[in-house]
Order: sequence, then C-alpha cells, then structure tokens
Amino acid sequence: MDALDLQFARFVLDIAVKTTALLAVTGIALLALHKASAATRHLVAVAGLAGALAIPALASLLPAWDLPVLPGERRVLEEGSWDTRKLGSGDPSWASLEVQAREAALISPAAGLSRAQPGIVALARRAGIAWVAITWAALSALALARLLVGLARVRGAALRAAAPPREGWAIPYIRASRALGLRRFVRLGLSDEVEVAMTAGAREPVVLVPAGAGAWPEERRRLVLLHELAHVKRFDWLSQLVCEVALALWWFHPLAWIAAARVRRDAELAADDLVLRAGERPSVYAGHLLDIVRSLRANRDTVGAMAMARASGFESRLRALLEARRRGPASAAGRVAAVGLSSIALLLAAVHPTPARASEQACETGGHATAPSPEPHFAIGKARDVFANLGSSGFYERGLALHHEGRYQEAIQAFRKAIARDERSEASTYNIACGYARLGDREAALDWLEKASAIGFDLSNYLMADDDLLSLRADSRFRDLVRRVREESSEGQARSRKAISRFEKMSDDPPASADPWYSVGKELLKAGEYDRAADAFRESAQRASRPGTSLYNAACALALQGDDEAALVELERAVEGGFDDPKLLRNDPDLVTLHDNPKFDEISKMEDALSMPRLRVGRSLRRTDVEAWKKAAEGFEAYASQHEDSGRALFNAGYARLYAGEEAKSAEHFARAFELGYRKPATLYNLACAEARQGHVDRAFEWLGKSIDAGFDAKGMLRSDEDLESLRSDPRFRELVKRTELAGHL
Repeated sequence: MDALDLQFARFVLDIAVKTTALLAVTGIALLALHKASAATRHLVAVAGLAGALAIPALASLLPAWDLPVLPGERRVLEEGSWDTRKLGSGDPSWASLEVQAREAALISPAAGLSRAQPGIVALARRAGIAWVAITWAALSALALARLLVGLARVRGAALRAAAPPREGWAIPYIRASRALGLRRFVRLGLSDEVEVAMTAGAREPVVLVPAGAGAWPEERRRLVLLHELAHVKRFDWLSQLVCEVALALWWFHPLAWIAAARVRRDAELAADDLVLRAGERPSVYAGHLLDIVRSLRANRDTVGAMAMARASGFESRLRALLEARRRGPASAAGRVAAVGLSSIALLLAAVHPTPARASEQACETGGHATAPSPEPHFAIGKARDVFANLGSSGFYERGLALHHEGRYQEAIQAFRKAIARDERSEASTYNIACGYARLGDREAALDWLEKASAIGFDLSNYLMADDDLLSLRADSRFRDLVRRVREESSEGQARSRKAISRFEKMSDDPPASADPWYSVGKELLKAGEYDRAADAFRESAQRASRPGTSLYNAACALALQGDDEAALVELERAVEGGFDDPKLLRNDPDLVTLHDNPKFDEISKMEDALSMPRLRVGRSLRRTDVEAWKKAAEGFEAYASQHEDSGRALFNAGYARLYAGEEAKSAEHFARAFELGYRKPATLYNLACAEARQGHVDRAFEWLGKSIDAGFDAKGMLRSDEDLESLRSDPRFRELVKRTELAGHL
C-alpha cells in the first residue's frame, strides 16, 4: 500500500470513528432526555447530525491537535525467528532479505518507487480501498440526487400551486399566525400534486395543501395551518434538510439512521405540541389527523418538504397527542446538550491521535528494536497553510474586523494601509466611505464613495442596500450619485425602461384591479423611478380594499426621491388607511430621511395607538383573551374620542368589541366608521357580522348585501365565517353564496 492509499484509509477511518463517537454521545443524551419535551429532543438530535455532517470538513480545515494516545509501534528484526520464516518457504535467508527490503522502503520513500510490481496483498488492499471509496461516494451521490430531485419537485409544485381564495383561508391563516406569534410571511398554495399538507423553504417558506382542501371544514383548515406554520416558526424544514444531507453522507451508519428517525418524529411531535399550546383540544386535533391519514392512498415519504401526516409511526404520534407529557419549548438542559455536542464535534475534528514513542526493547535473542520512522501526517487544506500562502499584508481583513466591532476610525486607518499596499484597493476605498458614514462625516463619506466609483468599484448593488450608508440618504449629493450610478449601469437602464413602458401603457388603459398598479409600483421603485412609483402606488390604494400598504410604499418612494413633506402626507394616510407594522415604520431604511421631522414622531405615535394587538379571535375565547380585547377596545375608543375623524380607530374598536362579546357596541363603532368612509367593503361586512351575532337577521342580510355590492370579496368567507352562523339556514344566505361564487367565476 503506497503512502496516498495509507493516508486516505486512515482519514476515512479517523472521521468514521469520530462520527461514531459523536453519534453515540448524541444517543446517550437522547436517552437521558427521554422524558423531556419533543422540542428538546429534536434540538439535541439535530445538533448531533449537524456535527456528524461537519466533522469531515472541519477535520480538513482546522489545525490538527496531535495527541500521542495510540500504542507505540515496535519493530523487531529477527532473521532466525519462526514468525519471519513463515512468510516464505522456510528459508531463513529469504525471509531476512524480505524484512530488510521492507525496512528500507520505510526509511527511504524513494526506495518504494523502485519496486516493479506491488505484491498481491498490496493490490488487494488498494482494490478494497478503491471499492470502499467508490461505493461510499456513489451511494452518497445517489442520496443527494434523490434529495435534489425531491426539492425540485416541491419547488415545481409550489410554483404551479394556485393561490387559495382569501375568503376561505385568510381568517384561518391570520388566526393561526397570531396564535403562534408568527410574524414572517408564508405563502399558501393549493396543489393537486400533493396528498397532504406540507411545508418547504426557509427564506421564503410556502405551505402547500391539497387542491381539495377547500372542502375541509373551517376547523380543519385552521388546525392544518397551525401545524404547518408551527414548522415554519421552528425552522423545521431547514433542520430536516441538514438531517437528509447528513444521512446522505453517512448512509451506512446505523446510528445516523436512528438519529434521523428521531429528528423526523420529534419535529412532528414538537409541531403538534405548539398546536396544543395554542389552545386546541388534543382529541379534536387527533381526530382530524386520523381522518387525514385515512385519506392517504399510499404511505410515501415526501423528500424536500415537511409533510403533515404519514401512516408510518402514526399510532405512536396519536398516543403522544392524547397522553399527558411535557409540551414546552426546548429546555435549558436541551440547549446545553446541543452546545455540548457542537463543542464535541469541534474537538473531535481537531484532535489527531498519534502513536506514542516506540519502545526500545531488545528481543530475547539479542536482536535490536528500531525507532519507527514518522508516518505522513494527513491534512487537507489546513487553515494555517491557507493563511500562510495568501501573500497579503492582512490590513484589509483587519479593517473589516475593526469595522464590525464598531471601531470605525481604526478601521479607516487599516483600510488606508491596505490601499497603500495595493491590497483590494477598490473595496478598501468603499469601506472607508462606510466608516466615515458611520462616524457622521457625510462630506468625507461622499468623497470616498466618489473615489471608489472612479477607480472601478461597482456601487450599484450597495448604495441603497448597505446599512452603513443610511445617514447619507438625506444628502442631495448621495441622491445624485445613486441616480448617476443607475444611469451608467446597463442593467439599471434596461430595468428602468421596462418599468416605465409598462407604467405608461397602464396609464393609457388603466386596469380596474389594484394588483397591476402595485406590481408596477414595485418595479419602478427598484428601478429608482420614485415619482412614477409613488403615482402607481396611489393608483393601487384607490382600488384596494386595504390601501394602507400601497400608501406606505408611496411614502417610501417619495422619501427616497427627497420629497419629505409629500412622503409624510402619504405616510399619515397609510397609517389611517390600515397600515399596521410599527416596527417596520420605525426601522425602514427608506424612511430614514424623515426621522428628524417632528411630524414623523407624531405618525409613529399614531401607528402605536392604532396597531391591532396580536390576540386570539373566535367565538369561544378564554376569559383572559376577552379581557385583553376589552382593554384594546378601550384604547381605540379613547383615541377615537380625541380624533373624531379617525375611521381606523372606530373600525379597530368595533373589531375589538366584537371579540370581547359586546356586539351592540361593535355594530355602533362599525356604523360610525362606515359613515367616515373607512374601508367601506370590509366595514360593511364586519357590521353584518356584528348584527348576525346579535340575532338581527334582516339587518345582517342588509349590510352583507351592501358589502358585496361595495366590492367585498366574500367568496369562501360566507361558508367559513362562524360569525354568520345564525344566517345559514335562511334561503337568502344560499342566494348570497351562489351570487358570490358566480361572481368569482366571471
């Protein structure tokens, strides 16, 4: 066996042993935490598999830590011994020659090259190593290919999925998100390519439900969304992806399969626990799960997504739902165990066991022992070798580190030294501008940005995206620089021409829907055509049932253009029109130029006062939820008493009183909001709900019909909204359902 084969074999054996040790510790931790919550066990299992996935790369990149823990090698050259003779035909002289040749090969690497042919044993060893390597790589590649195909199928299904009707899904989605405290946007899709609801994606998550899910009762839709959004909240798809990649690498390892099975099982149990912690009854939830599993035609694992239910293992999952056990989030012990496993993975990757010094014992017959010649030390791309060969002064890296620590003046000096040594001069020049911007020196920052552009640094992807430059946005020189960079960029010119052309066509033949105007507004905003973008968003607001978002984007466009007064006007209209995100309003970099204006503080306070609390909704609320809605209603009413023309305050007060169980007050508030012209379709619909909950059937039908006439998209909502339960037995209700469904097909 030559040195390369020896090195590869030892590397494979080394990482296999280390991975086995890590997975064994993971298994012990899981046994110790068998009574902990599913979220705790899931965290520990994922940490173990992530470590198993990282060990090969870390072992190649981290500096080796040699530990002389292996037994020392002992070579005894004894020409007359029986052990030596048995290798040949019994001729001691022949055996002596073979031993001497092997010793020479160890001492002099060149001597090994002089051998004409390796022996049969060496050939067999090399063939065995090659077979192991090829088999391992081939099956790992097949497993990864299967995963990639699964991801591609899920992505294709997501792209082809149809958007569900708002009326049947909006309320369950909002309620599920609020119950879980989920603030991320998750796209919903109806697909005939899936049998069961599933979740995929990390940066832009999507929930796919079967095409026939529209026939599900409202309670099942809510429970399904609760479960899938729980996966999104816990980032289970990402942890499952790590699990699948680790399993592709260690496909032959039984401990890896055991850990992966625990990850899948505990991910589902943890999501179930979140559903139950949101206030759902275990028996009801278990019944819906059972019906979903019974409807499955085959027990197929969905690669690339988190499927809600599978027939395999469902019995144990059902027992876990109904039995009393811990259902909380990951415990402190689980987090400590996960950190410990990560530390163990780093330690194992860095440790390099080496033989102890050879014992220098003489054999009984008077022979002598030779000290072992050092074996080749196997390392691939050690970090210390990489940095030793960079050939750079290191001032650029030092500048970056200082900048990230907030030591901007020192970072600027380091970048200046990097420029003096011609080390990444363009990027160093740009980073000096960022440092001055952070220090508040606008003139110096803009001067260095001009220098960076002049020497060839591409500013087009940085000026409006880099947080370091936020303090410059109010400066006219900065706006001129942004405009000039976009004009000089061929890609920016093409984007701008395309957006302007679409906007002008729509201006000549205006679409009735808000969506096209909103879409072209986003295109114009990205292209830097801020005045046209603001006009497009205003057009969208005039046609939207909830204009707040469109007006907010118009305010952003005007602020970026430098028209602060107009931006503040649109921002105030956005808040009054229903824009509900105080955190975004305060932190949006597009509005940074407005922060010094006292009017912006007034608008921020108004947004805080009018923001709807994230509380549970429905007819069967707990006392604490009802009291919270009453408190919220009192706040909105106090605001409305001071701002009599605030339709949003009255609308929010009506909404809060509705879920506080005070329908008469709710109807009164909605009626006043309607008189002020606030979101007439939605206000009329909610007024109908308030009247229906009081049993005022005729008045409810009157307002319901007016809401549909005003443009409220009630398709699906009529069938699912529990507030309209008292109307469903009336023939007029069936007529309204037919009317809305017919309108949806036109």
